[in-house]
Amino acid sequence: MILLIFFILIFLGRANSSVFGYEFLNTDEFVIGAKAMRLIDNFPITKFDGDTSGILNAIFLTWPNLFNLDISYLSIRITGIFAISCSLYFTYKIINQNL
Repeated sequence: MILLIFFILIFLGRANSSVFGYEFLNTDEFVIGAKAMRLIDNFPITKFDGDTSGILNAIFLTWPNLFNLDISYLSIRITGIFAISCSLYFTYKIINQNL
């Protein structure tokens, strides 16, 4: 429930500025999306380079393929918001457990 609250708060906070506009997607996010599309198209993993948007980020972005959806700007943004929400959630749980 707390994870959902974090997700909704972050989504609403970014909805006006960067969730629905293409002009705010930075270069690294485009590269990660392209790598995720290569993974779906059976591009060999050994051919990926080791730049800032490594293979683990690309694997994380392939979730729309599970639902037969395309990797798009919106799926990249939702994935980013979900990752931030998970980080906040686990930070909250660790602090809550240790106090």
